[in-house]
Amino acid sequence: MNCICYLTLFQITYSIGDMLIYVLYSEKTNSNLQADMNSSLHRTINQNESYFDVQLLEIDTASNLADILVAQQFFLTVDATFDLHYSKIINQYTEENSIINLMLSLDSSFDGEWQFFLHNSAAQHQQVAEMTINYFGWKNMAIISDEQSINVNIASSLEKMLKNRVSLKLILPQSINRDSVESLVGKIIKPNGIQMFYILEEGEIFINFIENLKNKNIYKKGAGVLGGSSSIWAASENGMLIYVEKGLETAKSYAEYEMLAIK
Repeated sequence: MNCICYLTLFQITYSIGDMLIYVLYSEKTNSNLQADMNSSLHRTINQNESYFDVQLLEIDTASNLADILVAQQFFLTVDATFDLHYSKIINQYTEENSIINLMLSLDSSFDGEWQFFLHNSAAQHQQVAEMTINYFGWKNMAIISDEQSINVNIASSLEKMLKNRVSLKLILPQSINRDSVESLVGKIIKPNGIQMFYILEEGEIFINFIENLKNKNIYKKGAGVLGGSSSIWAASENGMLIYVEKGLETAKSYAEYEMLAIK
């Protein structure tokens, strides 16, 4: 899908000229990703000698989004809002106006010939996690997720499928600090003898948990950690299992992981 989309952009660029691209983000977009998107996209475009005009725009209300979409003619959108409400509006507008829309969200419930999903679906991520956990026969495990709706849905679905094999499910805010993570590990995880973990998060929570599991002598021989694809850059310990989408294996940060998906 990515290759088809790239070739289409390349061919149209040379036949039509300057093209306006909207990269849309919201308060739910990871702050590191926000910081990297504009410079990375411009750098990639310049390296490829293309004629795109890229505008990085923050969405804070639905009316603000509607005003942005109707304000100018544009050729393509990159939906980096990670907000289902905003994504529905973007999906509807781009379908009605035959505009290419690239989605970073794992939610593949949006239909249409103009929608291109840059990641595998949430259902595919969930299936890989379930198969891996079943293969290793993990029991008395914890599922740890951030507050992104897609990750929460995956965590909840897995908890139901694995039934009594999941002893603990934690939904944590992205802003959780190291002291709070240390408290959770020391007061909840360690007393319950939990040594198997599935962590749905793009980096900071993942790193904090691993550090505290090591400090509390939980991460040792016999323990297991399974992480999602976007945590590949944070995996630095022997024995970690990370399932990775093809082409994103070299990412060294969460922002780079998403930028590789766009490229």
